[in-house]
Amino acid sequence: ETLIRAVAPLESSLHIAAQRFNIGSTDIPLNVTVHYDAFGAEFLRLLTDAALIVIPLDRADESSGQLVLLQAMALGKAIIVTENRGISDYYIAGETVTISPSHNPAALRELIKSLMDDPEQRMRLGRAAIEHVDQFTLQKQAERVACIINTMMTRRNK
Repeated sequence: ETLIRAVAPLESSLHIAAQRFNIGSTDIPLNVTVHYDAFGAEFLRLLTDAALIVIPLDRADESSGQLVLLQAMALGKAIIVTENRGISDYYIAGETVTISPSHNPAALRELIKSLMDDPEQRMRLGRAAIEHVDQFTLQKQAERVACIINTMMTRRNK
């Protein structure tokens, strides 16, 4: 609802990938297209084609949206995320993503307009996102787990 209210007065078109329960009974303005249950290749196409990715998270303490965040980062997209402690380990605020206050359509609208008007800023965010997302690969995670196990075994053997 926050995202829809944010973009309703804008001239930009918006494509939302969501499940029906995320949209509810919200009125959909003419500049918004909702893609329900978009997964796999269709979802990847939507991400790839986007000039900007907005991840509006409803609950500030819930871990959700991280897979979309990581996919968008890997694609080098400029990303706006609403404040959310549940996924804050995945980004660097102001460097790899831009943060918007939760449930604040006016603030989100201003960030969207600002980034859409500044392609260089979008590119800078996208480049930083690509560099940062590298630490979340399966290989890097396996290395971290191996390091933890090695440290535990070394301590145990002392």
